[in-house]
Amino acid sequence: MRLRALILALALLVAGGQAAIGDPPPVPVAPTGLRPLRAGRITLLVPPADLARPELAALAAELDRAAAAMAARLPPAAAGPPVAIVVEPDYVAQARDTGRVGEAVSGGLGGTADLALVWDPRDGDAYRFAVAQVL
Repeated sequence: MRLRALILALALLVAGGQAAIGDPPPVPVAPTGLRPLRAGRITLLVPPADLARPELAALAAELDRAAAAMAARLPPAAAGPPVAIVVEPDYVAQARDTGRVGEAVSGGLGGTADLALVWDPRDGDAYRFAVAQVL
């Protein structure tokens, strides 16, 4: 009897974390303090103070142009939701959030964002490569 109850509890636990086939992908929700900076298919999630930084607006626009150029080469069925990118303040925050460190790593916001990056103007190619992997 106890074994059946344990198996049932485990089955419910596993099934509760599964999404139904055909469900739309979850929309990343910015935690308190982060604000969206949108440019087409790219959404940067940044602290409110960084919304006015022109280099981040330029980054969002550049990544959107790159995503549009790449998407033109993909079949129409491959078009997905907008790419959500968390701009982390430093590599320590990136590691805490994703468990990885790099110019742009998958995950962010506990796995609800597509990418997490630490802004550096020298890493534009790495950011475009990471967006290409998401597409």
